[in-house]
Amino acid sequence: MKIPYSEFNIRECTEGNLDAVLELQEETIARLPSEDLLRRNSPQMFLSCFRPPHLSIGAWYGEELAAICILYVPEDNAEDLAHLLDGIECAGMRTANYKLCIVREKYRGNGLQYHLGELIENEARKQGIALMCTTVSPDNPHSIRNMLSLGYRYNRTLEKYGYSRNLYYKFL
Repeated sequence: MKIPYSEFNIRECTEGNLDAVLELQEETIARLPSEDLLRRNSPQMFLSCFRPPHLSIGAWYGEELAAICILYVPEDNAEDLAHLLDGIECAGMRTANYKLCIVREKYRGNGLQYHLGELIENEARKQGIALMCTTVSPDNPHSIRNMLSLGYRYNRTLEKYGYSRNLYYKFL
């Protein structure tokens, strides 16, 4: 369904949105042709992503959560994708992850992943983030295309979260 971006209500997600986010995640996972396309995040992970310095932005259409996009500012190397980059010097830089973007199936094709990605990048710049990283399943051409259109560059394919993932990066 084609909907102008201006008709979506874009706002920060809070703890009160947890049920809607979990429902969106589960609906999306249930419709995927392969479980390795999207890693399931726990309620605790989402709750942490609703608190600064992280930022979770949702797009609502009416009362329904159409999409969510998450900026994650890692506190250690366990979640920091930048330390996994090959051949990219990032010592001393503030880094963050474009952690996740989920778009409800009926709202795909409206540019939500791209627009929400721009919003989290703008917030990252405000926080002094110099480098953003993300992973995408090599079998997810739509997300790969969105990452490339946002200016992310492919670095390498690796095993992450128990699955094969392409690692992308972007200097802000």
